[in-house]
Amino acid sequence: TNYLLTAVVETAEDLDFLTHAFAIIGKSYPLDAKVENDVAHRLIALGFPKPAQQYLSSAATGDAGRSRRMLRAEAALSMKRPRQAEAELLGLTGLDVEQLRSRARILSNDHRGARISYSTLGKYEQAAEQAWLDSDWEALNVIDAEMMKINNVLIE
Repeated sequence: TNYLLTAVVETAEDLDFLTHAFAIIGKSYPLDAKVENDVAHRLIALGFPKPAQQYLSSAATGDAGRSRRMLRAEAALSMKRPRQAEAELLGLTGLDVEQLRSRARILSNDHRGARISYSTLGKYEQAAEQAWLDSDWEALNVIDAEMMKINNVLIE
């Protein structure tokens, strides 16, 4: 089943993939965590986050576990559930995590949190936009100063 499903995920047209992915939901096939993650990733990309969650419902360890939590957060964001997305990201670090976290914060209108996330990512224009939306003029001045420093270094 793992081999077949991997082939379907990697090579099948969207309609064929969806047919097979939906047919397996609810069945008790023993699937590897990576295969479940790959199926869920493609389902999310095609706009089916709810069925993807069924592939992500079991626990996974190691890299597959981290990826699974990231995919759960991505599915939650697709369903407009920013708090659930942030809960999935608890304890994870990295630029990819911070990117998802900033999207969740924007979705929940947490402009201050989004500004901090974007600053962490080095995305100062987006951070400035979030500071402006939050009416945080002091933070906006600090971000502008940081951007000026970066521009001066680039010019020199």
